[in-house]
Amino acid sequence: MKFCDSHSDCLTFYSIENAAQYLKSYKTKNIKTLCCAVFTSELKEDPLLYIEAAAAQIKALNSGHKFIIYGEDCSFLTKSNLKTLIDLRPVSCGLTWHFDNSLAGGDEGHGDITPFGTEVIKTLEQNNIFIDTAHLNRKSFYQVCGLSKKPIYNSHCGVYKFCRNKRNLTDQQIKYIFDTNGFMGIYLVSYLLSKKHCSVRTVAEHFDYVIRKFGYKNVGLGTDFFGTKNLPARATGYDDLHLILKELKDMGHSRKIIKHIAHKNYTDFLKRSGLL
Repeated sequence: MKFCDSHSDCLTFYSIENAAQYLKSYKTKNIKTLCCAVFTSELKEDPLLYIEAAAAQIKALNSGHKFIIYGEDCSFLTKSNLKTLIDLRPVSCGLTWHFDNSLAGGDEGHGDITPFGTEVIKTLEQNNIFIDTAHLNRKSFYQVCGLSKKPIYNSHCGVYKFCRNKRNLTDQQIKYIFDTNGFMGIYLVSYLLSKKHCSVRTVAEHFDYVIRKFGYKNVGLGTDFFGTKNLPARATGYDDLHLILKELKDMGHSRKIIKHIAHKNYTDFLKRSGLL
């Protein structure tokens, strides 16, 4: 089975050159599309220069596989450099990380979408760049829903029903995503998936809940690999993802549904958005 991942932090974890070598190694494996975050809060250099350099390095790797870039935490944006970001053509941009910034309210903050944040949202969308609602607090999430003309997108999240924390999505938020034909990627971050022991079964339970309550066509994998060391038991890398699918099969889900979860939903989302 092939896999798509809407959130990998390999471009931040490795140097750009080493990340390119890592991605190259997956040409012979089962990765279909990997969305690589540039987590700007971790960078010492100019985020725009880093995104440009990363894009140049991985461009040559897109033969048979697709590696795409997005910016995570756009607190570096100003009116003067917004066009530069647009010209680099990221697939999506996350407005903030955990904390409030000049654009929006983070999941650990209480801020709103700011006037400049509103301008950024509208300008990015006009240029077919998605707003990633991951890390927004609930207030800012719903404000994006009110402003956005595009399907609602969240690259990496969990289900609040199973683990009550500020990063996970409530049923109402998930419904917004499905109602707009958007996409949500479920991450593999143990402490955000369960307050107790977390395993591949736990990850599958988050998927199972979404599938049974909302459907199977707008959810997939957004692992957050390389962005956390707190991974579920038996799920430490891409070679282990089939274990989650096995759990879904054991829960009674068909091969068709499992295929959609593994790669088809994310591929379809990118295609209907004109990004593939």
